[in-house]
Amino acid sequence: MDTTSNKIQTNSGVWLFLQLDLIVFGLLFYCYLHARARDVHVFQEYQSSLNITLGAINTLLLLTSSLFIAQATKNLQRAEEFPTPRERHVQVPLLVAAFVCGFSFLLIKLIEYLQKFDQGFTLVTNEFFMFYFVLTGIHAIHVIFGIVLLWFLIREARKPRVGAGFKALCESVAYFWHLVDLLWVLLFPLLYVIR
Repeated sequence: MDTTSNKIQTNSGVWLFLQLDLIVFGLLFYCYLHARARDVHVFQEYQSSLNITLGAINTLLLLTSSLFIAQATKNLQRAEEFPTPRERHVQVPLLVAAFVCGFSFLLIKLIEYLQKFDQGFTLVTNEFFMFYFVLTGIHAIHVIFGIVLLWFLIREARKPRVGAGFKALCESVAYFWHLVDLLWVLLFPLLYVIR
């Protein structure tokens, strides 16, 4: 069996998960837009209470983290089937940088949530905040899962030896992280920017 068909088989479960995730978020986006169309004034009023600066910083953090992961994956693809410790060691700073960006995203999101709670806004305040907390909360769960995967990759990359599936695992984590990034790139304008 050639490497290409093996690679496709290895990542087919990941691709299925990513496609299902996109469908779920697509439905949530549709519900949000439908609710917004019913009550534009309420959505616009409460949307203006969001901190667009924190949202923009989070966007930059996720875009930067995706850049680090893309570079790590690109470097690893140049390696042989079993990357040497030196080749994997080059990946560690890139993966750590992506991890730090993801963790920073979560800290800023926590600050943003605490600000909203202090202002008296919760999941049950109105329909806008229900969507805001649900959409960003589900996305935050994805970020948490992603940084756990990154932590695991960092630990694996530091080991003296890795299994044959290390490269495929790195690619799968990169695909997932790029999905997390894409979802935020859609969420940010939808919730914060578009009036």
